[in-house]
Amino acid sequence: MPGALHALDLWSMGATVLAAALSCAALVVAASRWRPLRDWLVARVDFPPLLPSLVGTLFALMASFLASAVWTNDDRAHDAVAAEARAITAAGAFMRALPGEEASVALRLLSEYVAEAAESEWPAMAAGGESGRARALLLEIKVAALRIASTSPREIATHREAVEALDQVAEARARRLQVARLRISPMKWFGVVSLGAMTLLGIAVVSVRDWRSQALATGLFAIAAALALFVVLAHDPPFVGPNAADPGPLRDALATVRR
Repeated sequence: MPGALHALDLWSMGATVLAAALSCAALVVAASRWRPLRDWLVARVDFPPLLPSLVGTLFALMASFLASAVWTNDDRAHDAVAAEARAITAAGAFMRALPGEEASVALRLLSEYVAEAAESEWPAMAAGGESGRARALLLEIKVAALRIASTSPREIATHREAVEALDQVAEARARRLQVARLRISPMKWFGVVSLGAMTLLGIAVVSVRDWRSQALATGLFAIAAALALFVVLAHDPPFVGPNAADPGPLRDALATVRR
């Protein structure tokens, strides 16, 4: 689907998809009302009324499968961001409890990592990419954390928890990047749109004898199809568009650490 739609807000995106679907329905109805074509359809085409229903069922099933996959990816994206935020909170809290300059350096690098992830990596994920600087910062944080000198049993335990929390940050980031690369393929979009178009044509042919019934039937189907495709489009990919997962939880986690 056109990437330009993801630059719109939800209302504008929905209106654009609905307008496109209704325009297609109007075009189909107008073409079928052209007298030579209408007469030919009435005289020569004996279209089984059940056929549009069968094709429409296939369209509904495929749209449902796409919606299920998209919602699963969306949930995975939000879960990965939440897990990363929790790990950042834990890592920051543990490092604040540790003594020495290296702990302060690790906290500063953690702040830089969150800023880099929010400002650079999030836009890169829209294209399925990542920030090399964010990856390097995670490594620097881990090195700084490992250099922290711990003497008492309590400090040693806290140090171990801090390192484990940093590992969890890296794992959550890896899951986030993996989910960011998941999106509906062009072939799947082609399939569902083609099934929708075939259903629309079938409805128009079956009801060609009465233009009022034809306009109502094609219009209702166009609205239903637009709503189904809009729901899928608004959530795919999970880090793109007005409904995308944002880096807010990471910033909130860092603010909690700085208190």
